[in-house]
Amino acid sequence: ISAAWHRLSAGDLTRARDIAERLRGIGPAPHQRAEILMLLAETSGHLGRALAHALAAAALVRDDPRRSVWFQRRIAFLRVLTGDTAGALREAQQTLELAKGVGDPRQLAQAIAFVSAGEMATGRITPGLLERGLALEASLPDDAVRPLQYSSPSYVRYARFVFLGQIDAA
Repeated sequence: ISAAWHRLSAGDLTRARDIAERLRGIGPAPHQRAEILMLLAETSGHLGRALAHALAAAALVRDDPRRSVWFQRRIAFLRVLTGDTAGALREAQQTLELAKGVGDPRQLAQAIAFVSAGEMATGRITPGLLERGLALEASLPDDAVRPLQYSSPSYVRYARFVFLGQIDAA
């Protein structure tokens, strides 16, 4: 599974998909089967199939909130790609509720960023939510913030300013 993720990160979608296809159905633990399904989602090349794989993967880890946060976030992103912004916002809100229960500030900051981005896309802003995410992000050590990249509250704040035409504020 790790080799397939590395291949995917390197941009070798074909090899990552081949590995995932070979592993499909043989992972003994639900979280392993879920990872394989998510690899298939990430490499499928077809958004409908990708979303189906991702939803099946999330169902396998439903009892594990820490893992569910990651899977739900990916589903929200896939919904954006399919043009379902309202569905993406619903998925992001579910992710936020799960992240609140996990107790990991990094995951919570990412979940807030995803909800804030979804709210920006739908025009339904929750006052103070992004600011809460920014404060949480600021409290994280630098090595925890760097991996957040485009899924950070500060990135969403930047995107909002750009969207509003306030480039100097961004």
